[in-house]
Amino acid sequence: MIFWFFGFPGVGKDYCANLFAELNNIPYFDADNFLTDKERSLLKTGQFTKENRLIKLRRIATYLEEQLKTTPHLVIGDSLPDNASRKMLADRFLERIVFIHVIAPTNIHHKRISERKNHFFTADLLTDWVKKHWEESIEIPHISLNNDSKDSKKLISKLKTLTNQYIKV
Repeated sequence: MIFWFFGFPGVGKDYCANLFAELNNIPYFDADNFLTDKERSLLKTGQFTKENRLIKLRRIATYLEEQLKTTPHLVIGDSLPDNASRKMLADRFLERIVFIHVIAPTNIHHKRISERKNHFFTADLLTDWVKKHWEESIEIPHISLNNDSKDSKKLISKLKTLTNQYIKV
């Protein structure tokens, strides 16, 4: 299974994905690590397109397919803002992928993104990025995970519920 955590920048999807991976001893991949320098530059200047995103996702999908040959479960965190991206992955991985939509109240995710250090995606990019890329209607089956507080026990409990639902011990 691939557990794909997605959501707005700053909602804590990488934190949730990494914590889930640690709880289950599963490899975790940050989709940002698959961006080329050119793609990072395009993101910073607002010129990153849906086609750029699909190219990046195809690279990631090919990598994950190779990893699945030796590892039963993988975790990845990515923004995954549009239905074309989500559908491409759902079609490619069929029943082997679980999408987890990480959400947080706007004030919390804006604060988190403002406090990040040394990340290429800054708070001033968020509003324009959301207008250009994010599609509110999510047309694939997914689970919503509310990451609304700093209560790690509450979050761990939610992630353990996911574990019990999808990972056979």
